[in-house]
Formats: sequence, C-alpha cells, structure tokens
Amino acid sequence: MTNTNGLKFEKFDLHVHTPASNDHKNKSITAEDIVAASTNKGLAGIAITDHQTGAWVDSIKKAAEKTDLSIFPGVELKVVGGEEGVHVVVIFNIDKDTAHVTAFLNTLNVYEHNGKPDLITTKTVMDVANELQKFDPAAILILAHANSSAGVGADMKGLQRSEIFKPEYKCVFRSKVATIPL
Repeated sequence: MTNTNGLKFEKFDLHVHTPASNDHKNKSITAEDIVAASTNKGLAGIAITDHQTGAWVDSIKKAAEKTDLSIFPGVELKVVGGEEGVHVVVIFNIDKDTAHVTAFLNTLNVYEHNGKPDLITTKTVMDVANELQKFDPAAILILAHANSSAGVGADMKGLQRSEIFKPEYKCVFRSKVATIPL
C-alpha cells in the first residue's frame, strides 16, 4: 500500500480476563502487570471482559493512565443457547467504567458473582442484544469462542443460531476470539 495517509495498523486484544474471572490462572497478577504485559506485546488497546463482572475495569484503567494503552470496559456472559449455554462478550466505549458494566449487568438481572462458571443468565443472545442496544447503542456484542464447544458456531443449531444474524441486531459481531496469554 503506497498511500496510507494516516492509516496505521494497531493490535488489540478484545478478550482479556483478570483474577476476577475464575478461569484466570494467576490470581496474584496485578492491574499493573496486565497493563505492562499488554504494552510489552505492542497492543494499542485491550478489553477487560471478565465473567459476569466489571470489577477490575477501573483498576486497569488507572494502571494504564501513564501509557498509550486504551482500555475498553466489557464483560463475558454465559447465556441461554445450544446444549449448555453459549458465551458472549460485551464491549463498551473507553469512556465507560466499572459502574457502567455493573449497571448493564443489573438490566439483565446478572449480579456480581465473582466469575462463577455455572452462572448463566436467563436471557438468550438475542435478549442480551436487544437490552444492549437500548442500554448503550455504541456498545458491541461479540459471539465469543464462536467455534468452540461453548460457542455459537459449534453449539447452536438451526433457527436459534440464524436468529442472531438478523439485521435488527446491529450490535452483534461474530468473531473467532483468540487471546494473547499474559
């Protein structure tokens, strides 16, 4: 590409867990460690998407204040669908915080449960998409682990799966999320 005139390739990890998620292996890691690992990998931004909580968003944002790293608040939810539920990731604009994530979870009747894996909202992907579009039209919903056993591509079939891709769900993105281990 010869005429890039302002275009620049940036790397982001839009699915980062902290010790607030039960599946985070290193419970002693700090917000500063996560920011340092992200900047050392050359990332321009990360989304903090713990299971059923936004608890670490503010501490990660504070740790990143003196860096160029953009922090996107988010959350990962297990919702009704497929055999045993599927995972979705919700990502908000960088100007949002822990309170914003918590307020959205409250609209779904999902309350802070410290990342317990067995918690599943009574909502479907489409229900969450509808609530998200009303709550924060700028937010996006990513179908996490799309092709894994907990994902839409592998676990959901027929009308249940095709419903998700209707045009009225403007916030929904299908993605093969690959995380960079910190």
